[in-house]
Amino acid sequence: MIQWLGSLKGLKAQTLRCYRLSANRIKEQFGELAIEGLKALPIKNWLESLSVSPSQRAHHRFVIRAMFQYAKLAELTQRENPCDLIRLMGTTKRRKAIVVLTPIQFKKLVRATRPPFDRLVLLTGMLGLRIGEALALQWIDFDERTGTVAIQRNWSNGHIETPKAEKSATVLPVSKTLTKLIRGWQKKQTASGYSTRGALLAGSIMQAYCNRKC
Repeated sequence: MIQWLGSLKGLKAQTLRCYRLSANRIKEQFGELAIEGLKALPIKNWLESLSVSPSQRAHHRFVIRAMFQYAKLAELTQRENPCDLIRLMGTTKRRKAIVVLTPIQFKKLVRATRPPFDRLVLLTGMLGLRIGEALALQWIDFDERTGTVAIQRNWSNGHIETPKAEKSATVLPVSKTLTKLIRGWQKKQTASGYSTRGALLAGSIMQAYCNRKC
C-alpha cells in the first residue's frame, strides 16, 4: 500500500488526499494482509457493508484494484485482480434524473438565492462551470473585446489547481447580459475597496462560500 501511494506522481493535492483516505480505510479493514491474501468475496462483502454512497464504494474498489495492479507491475503477484470479479449495484447508473431548468426557472432560482451565492449560480448556470472553476475565475480571464472567458483554473479546498478535467481548460463565449452584470460587479467591488486584479469572486463572496463549506 505504501509503495503504491509512493508511486503516485503528478496528481492534484485533492486527488491524492482522496486516495490516502481510501487507502487508510482499506488498511483498517484488511490490516497488513499480504496481497496474495486479498480475495474477491471478502472485499465485496466489506464494500457492500459500508454505509457510504455507491460512488464511494466504487472509489474504494478502484483503489484496491489500482493497488493490486501495481503489485502485478512490481512482480509481487501474478494473480488475477480480485476486483475484476466484483460488481457493485448502483455504481454505474445515475440515481437521480437530470433536472433541466427553463430560462424562466433559472431566473427564479437566481432571485431566490441569497447574496453572494447568487453570483455563483449565475456564473455556473450561464457558463456551464463547476463551482470550483467559477470560484477560481479572475478578472483577467474575461475579455470584453472578444466577449469570451478563459477557463484555466479550479479552486479546491483552498488550493488553486488546473481544471478538474483536461478538456475543461477552454475559452467560452460570454453573453452581453452576463458581460454587463460582471461589469457591474467590478464597479461595486472597486467601490468596496477590493482589488479587481485577482479573483472575480473575492472578498465576502469567497469568505461566505468557505464558511459554508467548513
